[in-house]
Amino acid sequence: MAQEARLIPVNLVLNGLWQQESRAWLAAGVPLVPVRRVAEALGAIVEWQTPQKAVLLRSGATRVVLVVGRSTATINEREVRLPRRTRVVENQVLVAASLLAEAFGAGVEWEERARVVRVSRREPALLQKVVAIDPGHGGKDSGALGATGLPEKEVNLEIARRVGALLRLAGGSPALTRESDRFLSLPARVEQANRLQAEIFVSIHHNWAYQPEVGGTETYYYLTVSGHTLASQLQRQLVAEIGLANRGVKEAAFYVLRYTRMPASLCEVAFLSNPEEERLVQTPEARERIATAIYRGIRAYFEEKEVPKEVY
Repeated sequence: MAQEARLIPVNLVLNGLWQQESRAWLAAGVPLVPVRRVAEALGAIVEWQTPQKAVLLRSGATRVVLVVGRSTATINEREVRLPRRTRVVENQVLVAASLLAEAFGAGVEWEERARVVRVSRREPALLQKVVAIDPGHGGKDSGALGATGLPEKEVNLEIARRVGALLRLAGGSPALTRESDRFLSLPARVEQANRLQAEIFVSIHHNWAYQPEVGGTETYYYLTVSGHTLASQLQRQLVAEIGLANRGVKEAAFYVLRYTRMPASLCEVAFLSNPEEERLVQTPEARERIATAIYRGIRAYFEEKEVPKEVY
């Protein structure tokens, strides 16, 4: 009998929310997720059938049946082979995330570097929305240097990549102004966003101050009501998720805010000059949580209102 693959606990992000009470598992590279928690978040009704040790999932015309201990499941009576068998761990039924993706049209992604499984329903508000994500600085421009020398450009890029991944899973069309550690001028960043006719522009930065005790989160916009709305949603989500001091939504004539022809905001997530905040943003967990907050702020903006046709 083949030896069972060892289970490794990993983090779970579900519909853009970092899961504090639930986690995913990795079995020989295959992500397994808690059926009830994830299926319900995707809009399915979950029923446990005790005699058969089976789980029935229903959503609209879709009916999924899986049985504990088996390496197959059925979707509308069609048998599907699973990469790993369904099992019970910590009183939760775990199933391959790929099954729920196939059955309910969800986006699923395992990211080795971040040690996180991301699962997301398709969000109507985000479908085909082109969102310009701008990781500040890069290349010869390191941006702020943290109390221990952490370069801002590195943190900005990693968070931006994670925001992009979350948007893609939900059906959006993210466009990063830079995908690697390279220098990009401010006019080049603006030109990219304008050429793509992005719906919104979000620039990701980290702050610096001479006084190491200064800290917190602030978000900027320039002039427009829609820019203020976007900045407010981003600020609200960031403060709620990472819990730093709320320094508010502010107006500033930053180049990337003045010359982009769409609602635009610039987030200053934390102060790298503050030793505690620098330690925070060095952790993969905090970077993922920051990304989920920015993603939810973007989603909330599109859910709240249709992007207005303003004159810029």
